[in-house]
Amino acid sequence: MLLNADIIKQKRQQRGWTQEHVAALCDISVRTVQRAEKTGIASMETTQSLAVAFSVEYVALLADGGVKHAHSSVSVTHLILLGSATFVMGLTLGAVFL
Repeated sequence: MLLNADIIKQKRQQRGWTQEHVAALCDISVRTVQRAEKTGIASMETTQSLAVAFSVEYVALLADGGVKHAHSSVSVTHLILLGSATFVMGLTLGAVFL
């Protein structure tokens, strides 16, 4: 997911928390917190953990404020399904021609 990195860092600093403290609260690595604050990239699980730690809805942490989230998650889901189907087809065809 693409988060607003500035919001993550701001919420942490407002509370006087270190990245290590946030990592411990969320049961994630310090590197994951660093990545979220620098690039805004995080998994759904990390995003939800951060939202709980900061007592906000997870959409409040999204880069687009959640406006495009529903559409982008559908697109990602379709891409994953398409990639999985392509992979299975490749395995099947590979087994046929071996």
